[in-house]
Amino acid sequence: MNAERLLGEEAHKEKEYPSMGAEDFSFYTENCKGVFFHLGCGNKEKGINSLIHTDTFDMDEDCLVIGSAMHVLNVLYFNDIN
Repeated sequence: MNAERLLGEEAHKEKEYPSMGAEDFSFYTENCKGVFFHLGCGNKEKGINSLIHTDTFDMDEDCLVIGSAMHVLNVLYFNDIN
């Protein structure tokens, strides 16, 4: 699994009750390979812990490096490039 490969087993968490809400992403994966993941962007130590879709939302931009790396690893995986 790419998340464990990138972050280590401790940093990767599978949701007990996964949900994509009203997301239509599953229709794309009927025609091509794909993956859906949630990227944590809060950081309690930095005081960044507001929920998304609120007027106080903020994000720890350090997560963008991790998200970008996850996308690269997924492209490599889906194209059988290791």
